[in-house]
Amino acid sequence: MKRPLPSLETLIKNAKSDVHNLRKNSEELAKIIYEIKKMHELCKDIQNIPKQSLCELAEVRGFSKSQFEKWKYQIKFPDIISKYEVENKAIFPRQNKKEERTAFAYLLGVYIYSSKGANKDERNLERIIGNKRMLKNVSEYYTLLTKEKISKSKKRIRIFHARFVRSLEYVAEKELQKYIANKNESVAFLKGFFDTSTPKLSEDHGKLYYCINSEYEPAIFAIVHSCAKLEIYPSLLLQNQKLIIQNKMNLTKLVTYGIVENNVEKKEIKQYDPNTKTEDTFKKYYAVRKKAQELQETKEKINIRKISQEYACSITTVRSWLIDLLNLPETKQTPPAVRDYENVTKYLRNFSSHSCT
Repeated sequence: MKRPLPSLETLIKNAKSDVHNLRKNSEELAKIIYEIKKMHELCKDIQNIPKQSLCELAEVRGFSKSQFEKWKYQIKFPDIISKYEVENKAIFPRQNKKEERTAFAYLLGVYIYSSKGANKDERNLERIIGNKRMLKNVSEYYTLLTKEKISKSKKRIRIFHARFVRSLEYVAEKELQKYIANKNESVAFLKGFFDTSTPKLSEDHGKLYYCINSEYEPAIFAIVHSCAKLEIYPSLLLQNQKLIIQNKMNLTKLVTYGIVENNVEKKEIKQYDPNTKTEDTFKKYYAVRKKAQELQETKEKINIRKISQEYACSITTVRSWLIDLLNLPETKQTPPAVRDYENVTKYLRNFSSHSCT
């Protein structure tokens, strides 16, 4: 069936937005555009050439006469033209649509969980249903973004939409911070991840914690990035590809933001009363350090006893926090929650720096 030759502008626009070209650098994209221009010009030339001259020109250009005839009479186009004749762009939420961005962040959390790591060539997405909330959210959010219905059984959800899955994959590995940019999107992402992975609240020597494993490096970064947006700071065990979310302050925030769905676990976290008050210790540590640094700057003596009284800390604790500022030979002691916060901050800074190079 005869159809008009697409305009060069349309072909180039479609090539640039094509979901398969998202990962291509400027040089690779330039080669595709060069090929489009070359074949588009050839198709236009063929249409103006007499039929009796087609055979000779086809031979010169290295094509068959039958190919040239199809191109001349617009029955068929060269592969590079056909490929970008129709728009095949990625599916991303619109920047100013909060509901779409929330939906995308949640489904990104569902996508990014995989016990064996996400497959870069994955065209479909299949996950076990973690809970009723997951089934409802995946169904509604997927329809909102794609206008299609999800395939589901009693225990699994399936997304047979290569363009959408590739869009999720691209964001997970290349533009995650753009699509998980605030607290609302971080909560949605973590809900999607927790609903899919269903981590169990564990207990060890009276301490409660969630252990998260992933062989997929972008998943580790995405979880840490999202947690940090909510001022949740996991313990990083990166060599073992693990994150531990522990202490009362972090666990309570998982409940407060509605990330933890299990009612039994929510009750355990609310009743959890460890000996150390993490949030108080966290604040006092930095307040004590700041006070000592201010005294140093004014060349005043750092009086440990006075500082301990001011911040209601023991002399031993204050001394252990200020060892480096006091130039003592021992090693400075850092509260676990503070250590986690500083490790997370350093990890995110280093990861972002590495991603930009």
